[in-house]
Amino acid sequence: MSRHVDTSTLGATGRQLRIEAKAEELDALATRLMVPAVISLTADLVVECDEEGVIALEGKFVSELTLTCAVTHEVFDARIAESIKRAFSMEAVSDEVAVDPLEDDIEPLSSPILDAGEIVVEELALAVPAFPRSEDADQFLEEHNPSADDGKRLPFAKLSKLVSIKS
Repeated sequence: MSRHVDTSTLGATGRQLRIEAKAEELDALATRLMVPAVISLTADLVVECDEEGVIALEGKFVSELTLTCAVTHEVFDARIAESIKRAFSMEAVSDEVAVDPLEDDIEPLSSPILDAGEIVVEELALAVPAFPRSEDADQFLEEHNPSADDGKRLPFAKLSKLVSIKS
């Protein structure tokens, strides 16, 4: 989902972008993110360049997707809304720079072309839960929890009774 921004033409005011994924891009994103479906993806971004040549991309994205519950294996729709704040520079970054964990990292940029669409997709990929849970997951776990039956369904419950008989 490429949306190229030529950072060499930003000027003092920067550039505002609205990204809306097309149907074929949504299908490709679902495959890439390994989810049943991506229903929508939109982003509102601002790309600016400061006097030191640091390019800042900031904004928000919203995505509606279909996920598979890791507990019940049922599909459900979810909404992810996140903020984006990334910084880039064409300047070479030295390996001997003191790192401040409270400051944002400045990523190297090899050309003046910034792919804002790819950045949104990267941020979405990070926001998709690794083990999605539907609203019914907690109830399902309560109903199928082996420890809820006072040990009757625990895998080694019968074995522990045999061991105590031989003792």
